[in-house]
Parts: sequence; structure tokens; C-alpha cells
Amino acid sequence: MATELPTGVDVEVMLTFLDTVAKLHEKVVTIHNDHPQGDLDISQLQATLATTVEKVQGELHTDDADAFARTCVKLGQHLLTRVDRVIAAQGLGDDNVDLREVWPTAAIEALGERIQEIQTRWPVSM
Repeated sequence: MATELPTGVDVEVMLTFLDTVAKLHEKVVTIHNDHPQGDLDISQLQATLATTVEKVQGELHTDDADAFARTCVKLGQHLLTRVDRVIAAQGLGDDNVDLREVWPTAAIEALGERIQEIQTRWPVSM
């Protein structure tokens, strides 16, 4: 059953979060499949994700913030950890960093399933 966005959390922030997560997933899948040792420039997506997660997390104390917001924060924190690992691996100066080793296929597929679950449970316009 679909629910509405929590009123205690800024709708634009939530939409930005969902859009960023979808773009990150899309970019990682494309690079993972086509050029696993290519440059994965995700710094802008990382910055946007970090900002939106911080904003949503800051609003979790409100009574209106619900499971949707908490789910998004949990997913966002997990993704930030993954993205940080990729960026750290690239920062080692090894041009042959294999994305499949840093961010395995199973984890990318799980992310896609989680995004699908969120979109199904809380359908919003992205």
C-alpha cells in the first residue's frame, strides 16, 4: 500500500534524494557493465547525496517524520559508505581500479531492488 511523503520532511529534499539515488545507481550500473576500470566521477552525486541525507536526518526528530524518511536516511548512509570506498580506491592512484571489486555486482543489484521497493511503497514523482 502506498503512503504519502512525510509532512515533517521537506518534499523537495526527499525528491532530490530519490533522484540522486536513482542517478547514482544508473551511473554505477552503466560503468560496472561497460567500463569497470574506467573513471567513475561521482563526486557531485556524493555531495548532493550527503547534503540531502543530512537534511532529512536533521528532520527525523519531528513527529511527522515516518518510516519513509528513516528508510531514506539508512539507504543514504549506506550509499555514502559505498561511494566513499570507490572514491578512496580511485584516490590511491591506481588507474586500474576495478569497480566490480570495490562495489560488487550483488551490492549494486541489491541497491536497485531497494530503490524499486521504495518507489513501489512510496510512489512519488521523480
